[in-house]
Amino acid sequence: MFLLRGSSISSGDKSGHKKMFSWVITPLVALVALTVNSRSQSLLDVSLKYLQRHGVPCNAVMKVGSLDNLDEVATCQDGRQWVLLWLENEIAFVIPSSQDLYRWHREAHALYPFLYCDRKTDL
Repeated sequence: MFLLRGSSISSGDKSGHKKMFSWVITPLVALVALTVNSRSQSLLDVSLKYLQRHGVPCNAVMKVGSLDNLDEVATCQDGRQWVLLWLENEIAFVIPSSQDLYRWHREAHALYPFLYCDRKTDL
């Protein structure tokens, strides 16, 4: 419990307790919201750096989630999804029409970029 000097809160004054409760809880709620937001932002940043390190054409990661029990799937600004295989140090492209995975190869993308697109919508 907090001790406030010069406070006029009496033991029977319920509104004073509500004000004190509000005074304590409001900053805590704001702190939790900022922590959650910074954690998700850092996950987006780390995922983007991982994709860029592998040469994946992604300017921004919009969301990180999961797909069919896979650990992490990053969705880029263009809608393409990439499975982040952290332990294997690899990336897999999620084929949108079938949800199958296609191993990412920077060299293959340079020669055959159509391999990493949804053939129904991108061609």
